[in-house]
Amino acid sequence: MIGSRAANGNKHRLGFLLLAVLVLLGCAVIVTAEAKKPATTIQAGEKKQVESGFEKGKFQDLTVRINGLLKLTWKGSALRLDRKHWEKDFEGKTKDEALKMLKAERRGRRNMWGGGDWSVREAREMLDMNPVERAFKRLQSACGSNSSGSGSGGNHKYEYFRGGDLNGRIDIIGKSVAVTLEEINSPGRKIAVRDDGWGLLRIMVSDAKGDLLLVAGQSSKGRFSVAHVSGDTVFAATGESFKDFYAKHQRYVDERFFPVLKHMGIIVPWGQYNPKVKQTVLAKIVGPLTPDQAARGKTLIEQLNDNSFKKRREATGILSAQFARYRELIEQAAKKKSNPPETASRLKKIVKENTEQGDIEKFVTGRKLTTDVGYLIWLIGDAPADDRAAVAATLQRLTNQKLGPDPVAWKKWWSQKQADESIGKTEKSK
Repeated sequence: MIGSRAANGNKHRLGFLLLAVLVLLGCAVIVTAEAKKPATTIQAGEKKQVESGFEKGKFQDLTVRINGLLKLTWKGSALRLDRKHWEKDFEGKTKDEALKMLKAERRGRRNMWGGGDWSVREAREMLDMNPVERAFKRLQSACGSNSSGSGSGGNHKYEYFRGGDLNGRIDIIGKSVAVTLEEINSPGRKIAVRDDGWGLLRIMVSDAKGDLLLVAGQSSKGRFSVAHVSGDTVFAATGESFKDFYAKHQRYVDERFFPVLKHMGIIVPWGQYNPKVKQTVLAKIVGPLTPDQAARGKTLIEQLNDNSFKKRREATGILSAQFARYRELIEQAAKKKSNPPETASRLKKIVKENTEQGDIEKFVTGRKLTTDVGYLIWLIGDAPADDRAAVAATLQRLTNQKLGPDPVAWKKWWSQKQADESIGKTEKSK
């Protein structure tokens, strides 16, 4: 009984903590606690249960068009809606080409009273729209809604559509943009994103069954908080900024937060702790492959056709995970017409899994990760032992500290440096 009471007490405290975080985020939500269900064994032939939020539904059918409307990006240490993204929908297209695309998307819409094809007129109107409104209209076209409307007053403008298995609404108030999308049928998920244009950001994801609730909030001063309930799993945390939150909760952001948003159709930015980003930074710091490393890469490529399935699978996994390092070898090998079918198939799969490598490299360059001392000190502790000397050499060049490839020594030095800087700022403010 005592153990049971303690467990229930912990559950109630988690519910209260979640409610407190949600209130701080400005969300009026009722949180209820439910007794944890006993674990069940998956029998042969049974399907593994999908985590709440990751079911397939209308959001997955409309991923491309939701991508065009909702993209998150970094702005300094904060997370923001990417407003420039809305202007890139017809990048590289002539006006005639853009009109042709929009007309094709709106085809079949006819004036039920006077007859005639509306698609030409609507295509011209859409081309002249505010880019975010156009992205919303293109989503409406893709889902085949059967009713829509709009309105305005003062500096507030809104549009909505219903039907076609999806309801959608966009509110534009000055610089503020708020988008709400809801699946009509199962799994009945809802996403709401608001960016006020000055730094405040709100994201909410929920489902009709009450098994999923994710609320993320960024204040105008940058503080970032998350409350996430998925079934019986509860996560709640906060940070001084999204960058700080991410540094403290790398695994949660990369394995749960970003994947949930991405599954809903929201484009998420690359994060500095993402394994592929880490490999790209290491590849840039370590430099060209040594003869031994090149030989290792060639051996892994040969193993893609090994008689052992285990070796083929392991080689595929390593080459895909370390694509940034072995990219040149992989791409050269993939071009060979003499490859055995198994090798050719696996190389094609590896290249396909890494089509975003160019974007990752742009992110690494844009965030200047190869010269970010704090990031490199994290990296030296997470890098393979063979790569630490190269990271240490870069740190020595940037800081003039000769601490070698010892992660503990670098972390101790960095902590002391940050403490000294904090004291210095406090004394200056007096």
